[in-house]
Amino acid sequence: MESPNKSVRYAIWTAAVLAVISLLGVLSNPLSLLQAAIYFAALRGLEKGRIWCGYGPALFTGAQSLSGVVLVCVTWNDRTGSVAGSTTTELIIGTLVMVVASLIFYGAGQALEEQGAVRSPAWPWKAITALVVALAVVVIFFRPMVSPTGAMEDTILVGDRILVPRFGDQAPVRGDVIALRYPVDTRQTFLKRVAGVPGDHIRIGNKQLYLNGRMLNEPYVVHKTDLTDSYRDNFPSEPNTALATQALEMLSIHVINGEVVVPADSYFVLGDNRDQSLDSRYWGFVPRQNVVGKALMVYWSADLPLETDADHHSALEKGLSTVGRSLFGTRWSRIFHMIH
Repeated sequence: MESPNKSVRYAIWTAAVLAVISLLGVLSNPLSLLQAAIYFAALRGLEKGRIWCGYGPALFTGAQSLSGVVLVCVTWNDRTGSVAGSTTTELIIGTLVMVVASLIFYGAGQALEEQGAVRSPAWPWKAITALVVALAVVVIFFRPMVSPTGAMEDTILVGDRILVPRFGDQAPVRGDVIALRYPVDTRQTFLKRVAGVPGDHIRIGNKQLYLNGRMLNEPYVVHKTDLTDSYRDNFPSEPNTALATQALEMLSIHVINGEVVVPADSYFVLGDNRDQSLDSRYWGFVPRQNVVGKALMVYWSADLPLETDADHHSALEKGLSTVGRSLFGTRWSRIFHMIH
């Protein structure tokens, strides 16, 4: 049986490691900054012998473990073997790490309680506990993701951080903005709008979308060029660019009377920035199992460096630029903006 002091020391080191890992993730997900704050606060509180600085992080890492178990079950039964860029193996490893961390923090809480340490946290620790509970809820019920391209402008901007519910009815309807695993490479996650559901007839003529024979009014769509592309803007037609195998199959099998017919358990998706979007026109239908969920809201938005910056700047310069824009380039008006 380990001494209480040894259990607490293990928890302090665990908090320090998780805090550093969380800080490294701030560039891609600002919520990681809150996670880092929790672990740093836990580290400090454990040094002062506060019981809830053991139990609180145990609750938080336990919530992460629970969400990890759910995702492992999803990928285990999914032929793609990945969820939003994470393979089953990666999810299992991450879940086991969180389980071990949760047990270490819980053991520290018990050790401090046996020592008769501080039972009632002062108000800062109460606030931290409330933050832990709130973040635990977010971790369990929502998946954060970032928009790296302008394919969904002006509905979703480059640098918008999006919350996507993990549970509930994931069957999308026409007009929903969804997160999906890119059929060509399921390690990548895209944000697109559902234009067609099973049985729908789709065509585009002179940039205008027609659904089941009717021209659609799409107030969310933008066209950023007046140039007309023979394939992109008059679809389906003879391709004038390289297409994914899935798209070629779509054009050869699922075109009837000049319209694409969406098959069962599949969806046809388009970007709102219709002239600059890699979507179903180029890589085919989205299988039902590739749908991650409906995009709910923007929880954070910052002006990010363009990917082309990597061609002109070092990794350090790009990293510092990203940090600066994340901190000082925040688009405050877009925080908690609901996606429609």
